[in-house]
Amino acid sequence: MHRFRQALLVLVVVLVLVGGLSLGLFNSQPVTFDYLAGRVELPLIALMVLSALFAVLLCALVTVYPFLRHKRRAARLQREVERLRQQESVATRLPATRG
Repeated sequence: MHRFRQALLVLVVVLVLVGGLSLGLFNSQPVTFDYLAGRVELPLIALMVLSALFAVLLCALVTVYPFLRHKRRAARLQREVERLRQQESVATRLPATRG
């Protein structure tokens, strides 16, 4: 099973590389990109790669914030569980009193 996964990974990497190379070869003509701070002329493939990287970074930022918030909440709840366990262990060691 491990060799199958490894072969599948190699196949996917080769397909991505071949696809990337073909995109690079067929999209090398220069394009002008206008943005707020100015204008730049880049090959189309460079603009596509920069756009993809920007999208990945934006998605990472959008997903990291909720993840960190949930991680912080889980740590706080874990501390509360430990505190309650300590209280329970102290309570079980105390002698029982009859009222």
